[in-house]
Amino acid sequence: MSAVRVKTRRRTWAAAAVASLLARAPEAWGCPVCFGAGNDNVLWFYSLSTVMLSLLPFAIVGTIAAVVLWLRRQEGEASSDLPQG
Repeated sequence: MSAVRVKTRRRTWAAAAVASLLARAPEAWGCPVCFGAGNDNVLWFYSLSTVMLSLLPFAIVGTIAAVVLWLRRQEGEASSDLPQG
């Protein structure tokens, strides 16, 4: 294939992708939770809940790791208090 045909094919695919996204955009705008909100506070708390749900797995894993490390340190201190012999 020539370079011109490849560029033309890429442009055709790009134009088809953009047209597809624009054709489906009104469906996304019709979301009653995001864009049908009556005031800005609803949108603010919707965004806040999205951030919270995105960070929640990191918080859970971090908490589990902190508990495991704390238990290991407690175990290490308890074993060092035992008399050697």
